[in-house]
Formats: sequence, structure tokens, C-alpha cells
Amino acid sequence: LFPCAPSTPTLAVDLRVLRFVDMLALRTAPNVSAWSDTLEAYLLGMGYKFPMKDRLRRRFQRSYHWYRVLDRFSQEHL
Repeated sequence: LFPCAPSTPTLAVDLRVLRFVDMLALRTAPNVSAWSDTLEAYLLGMGYKFPMKDRLRRRFQRSYHWYRVLDRFSQEHL
């Protein structure tokens, strides 16, 4: 864990999360593909393996698409 201050910190962040944010900053783009590719690279670095290339990206894009559809639908009916 990494503290937010040298003395009496009020927050400690896991180093893996900080590494993820650092990787994300290198690949930042306003799209789902960049986010998914960054997450996949991060997880591969931690030893997780994916059976097919771009599997995470495709699955995440589908989830994100339907989340947005549901969100817009609910906004229209409120």
C-alpha cells in the first residue's frame, strides 16, 4: 500500500492500482478499446491469460454498449 501523505495518511492505495493508473495514462484515449487494451495488458502483467486476442475488449464493449442503451432508455422514461 502507498500512503497519500508521509505522515498521518488518510488513504492508502494498492500499488497494483497505481501501476494500472500509470499504464492507463500512457494509453489514454476516449474510447473503450484503449481502456480494455490497457486493462488486458495490466492483467497479463499480473499473470492472467486470455484464451483469445481481444476477448476482453469485445466482451467489455458489449457490456458497455448495453449499459449505455439501458441508461438512455431509463433516462427517457423518468
